[in-house]
Amino acid sequence: MPAGAIAGAEVAVRRDRLVLRPLTPVPGLWDAMVLHPDDPWVYRVEFPRYDKTWRVVFTDDMPPRLLLDVLSFQKRPGWRNPRR
Repeated sequence: MPAGAIAGAEVAVRRDRLVLRPLTPVPGLWDAMVLHPDDPWVYRVEFPRYDKTWRVVFTDDMPPRLLLDVLSFQKRPGWRNPRR
């Protein structure tokens, strides 16, 4: 995933699963990815089509961050969410 193709990331609960959805104008990257827990702060995203697995880490820094491979996303306050 090229870093310039992603404006952000959204984490949500869907069907009792935690999912990560990239916020991007690229249609092929719109699909939500299921987060599989490894421990309370570390998850993995699997891409079986490409035989890849990425680690997703939630930090307890202030402000909280989501680390995905070489990408880092900072949590925004609800009023700054572009989807609301």
